[in-house]
Amino acid sequence: MAPEVTTLVGVALLLVVCSPGSWALRIGQLHVPSPIRNGSVKDVILDCDYSLDPGEKSEGLVVKWFLNQETNPLPVYQWIANKIPQDLGVLRNRVDLMYHATDQPSTRHRALRILNPTIELSGEYRCEVSSFYGEDSKTKKMIIYVPEENLELTQSKTTVEGQVRLSCEADGVFPKPEMTFIKRSIEYGGGKIMDGAEVRVTDRKDGLFDIEADIVVDEASLDEGAQYAFGCELSIPDANYTLIEWENYEARRPPTTTTPLPPTPPGGPADSTEAAPEGALEGGVPLESVHRAADGKERNDVHRGLATVPCMENVTALKFSSYRLRHQYKVRCTLSAAAPLSAGSLSLLALAAWAWLWSTAAARRL
Repeated sequence: MAPEVTTLVGVALLLVVCSPGSWALRIGQLHVPSPIRNGSVKDVILDCDYSLDPGEKSEGLVVKWFLNQETNPLPVYQWIANKIPQDLGVLRNRVDLMYHATDQPSTRHRALRILNPTIELSGEYRCEVSSFYGEDSKTKKMIIYVPEENLELTQSKTTVEGQVRLSCEADGVFPKPEMTFIKRSIEYGGGKIMDGAEVRVTDRKDGLFDIEADIVVDEASLDEGAQYAFGCELSIPDANYTLIEWENYEARRPPTTTTPLPPTPPGGPADSTEAAPEGALEGGVPLESVHRAADGKERNDVHRGLATVPCMENVTALKFSSYRLRHQYKVRCTLSAAAPLSAGSLSLLALAAWAWLWSTAAARRL
């Protein structure tokens, strides 16, 4: 045979022998479960699905699994063909060593069956397969997550006029969460992420995370008359987990006003130097005391405690004079849409009380 022909035949044989399709060991798929809620399953299976060329023997075949949690891969499992598999490191006593992925001698113990998976087993798992004919590896992440124990969003006034502070917090989350604020128009929907939030994450001793965030909203930046809702979005990116808590925006309330008092009659409390009864409080008395003053019933047993009563939004206080007790009282009322009394009824009540007391004082002077 001519030297040129011999050389060509040798090169062809070498290409056939060294062709990746003829001898290479390949990992086709690395099967890892999607994010799992902590404590929700009894076991998980991670499968390193590799293939050997037909006729390739399993001599020298080694399957290794590594867990990479903090950029430091550690061995957690090893199987040498025709031998008993070993669980190592954090997976010691947590792997079912009798589990068979297949009945073939060359792939029987390629997979991990992890028992009672918990958050400390989250991370990147790498499968390495090697033999006398080649090697291959693949990596995939497994996440075991813990949702929040609570998610709370509150709004409050700041010391600066025209500003609102949004505060949000969540406890007991894993893995490390993120938090953002969202502004949404109640009328038109949609939503916009708000920039400028201050976010703080605390790493707890039990491996979980607490997170809190604050942002200050300038009320002047909101369209006048529009209705808004603010949202706090808690997310765990690695687990594809998101939860949003919404809070309707509370507009500033109108300034506090007080119903004007009628003129004080001669000889009334303004001219008296008599001290107020012991136990009386300037803060206020129950609303029922006003009714007693208006209908003429005995008022000496008026309860002296401070009371807060409902009223309409445009009326915040009502004053009246008790000539029998020689002391002034104020009824404080809360702003409520469901208040049973109107502004007009409170004003008429004040006038009725004043008229009755005027007549009583005049009768006593006679």
